[in-house]
Amino acid sequence: MKQPSSILVSTVVILTFLVRYFLGDILGLFGASIPEFPYWPYTAISSYNLFWFAILGTVIYLMLRGNVLEHLGLFKGLGKGFLWAFIFTLPMAIGYALLGTFNTEYTLESFCQRALRAGIEEEIFYRGFLFGLLFRYGRWGFFPAAMVNAVVFSIGHLYQAHDPLSAAGVLGVTSLGACWFAWLYIEWDNNLWVPIFVHLLMNFFWAIFTIDNTAIGSTMGNVFRVATIALSIILTIRMAKKRGGLTITGRRWLKGPKEELVSAT
Repeated sequence: MKQPSSILVSTVVILTFLVRYFLGDILGLFGASIPEFPYWPYTAISSYNLFWFAILGTVIYLMLRGNVLEHLGLFKGLGKGFLWAFIFTLPMAIGYALLGTFNTEYTLESFCQRALRAGIEEEIFYRGFLFGLLFRYGRWGFFPAAMVNAVVFSIGHLYQAHDPLSAAGVLGVTSLGACWFAWLYIEWDNNLWVPIFVHLLMNFFWAIFTIDNTAIGSTMGNVFRVATIALSIILTIRMAKKRGGLTITGRRWLKGPKEELVSAT
């Protein structure tokens, strides 16, 4: 099958994502609203996002054909993704367990809502679909594709801010996080399970252990998060060298991947 043009892929991906992101506003222009979806408290995916995953899968299949899960980086590597994500997040797990206190109010519903769904839904939407298709099939460079993903991802987390200064902090931290997750995705051979489980476990350890809300507590909490990021980068680079080198090098940072990375499967 002849691969669709990079312009077509880019246009379809961005328009689809914008419709999903602003669907409520779009319907509001016509006096309508998003219908109420059933609440599923103990599932990995909400009913609303399951509906959208079906749409994304259809769009990907019509545009690229082949294996939709492969295009999203979900077809293989689940066990490998969990193993490496667990190793990467050990600094947070150990550090928080030693310095923090166990959150006795943490429930299964909390885990599903704040860790499991955040890891699965956000990584599929932002990294697998938006960033991944732009980089792998739209022939975007890593930085352009990652920044589009980072801007939208960070804006979606502004609810965590309560003033301009904290908003700037949220934008900066989440943007860097989005680029880091995107980098892990590509460097682990297009395996989206790696950032999914890293995202999931970081959220889990952050919530299951409570670090004192003091200058020292907050500082140490961030130290362990930085240690997790540093460890993931170091080990990813070492493993990439054993496979023959990093995927994102030279022109791929700005001008896009080589031909073999964008061939449809």
